[in-house]
Amino acid sequence: MENGHPHYRVQSPTSPADMLGDLLGSLIDGRPVDASTREWAVRGILRAIRRDESLDLALGLAGAGKTRLQEQLLMIQRDQHLHAALQSVALDDGVSTWHRCQRLAIEVDRFMRSTWPKTKRLSAPPAHWPEYTRHIWQAARTDVKLPTTASGLYATLSRNKGFSQKTTGGKLLSQFL
Repeated sequence: MENGHPHYRVQSPTSPADMLGDLLGSLIDGRPVDASTREWAVRGILRAIRRDESLDLALGLAGAGKTRLQEQLLMIQRDQHLHAALQSVALDDGVSTWHRCQRLAIEVDRFMRSTWPKTKRLSAPPAHWPEYTRHIWQAARTDVKLPTTASGLYATLSRNKGFSQKTTGGKLLSQFL
């Protein structure tokens, strides 16, 4: 562990961001690089050399129609905090994901309209706030637009199922922002 960031083995990296995160984790931890990540890096480096492309373009991290890597990582951070807010918004574990999204949407909308403008310059959310509100503040801090409707939250969180269990290189990279 270095800089307070835990590094871990990524499960089958598939996206360029995940592969870059897996490569970074391997280098930091001194462990072998996953075969698919190694092949991706070698192909990208050779492509950059042979085609005189920038390395980020050759590795598939940039290009026309692609979201910038930093924006992808900020979205991962936002979605992690929204997922955590969703988990803590209901007092009863039996509340469905849809009902949690409905409740959280009200809180996110209210927060973004009234609380965020007054608190966005703080270095951290106040400790006395409810846990879900602190996670909403952290999500807003990414500057990636927050969904403020139940359907928007549900779509965002459904796209990212398994946040708490799934380890990705993108999540590792997002910790360095």
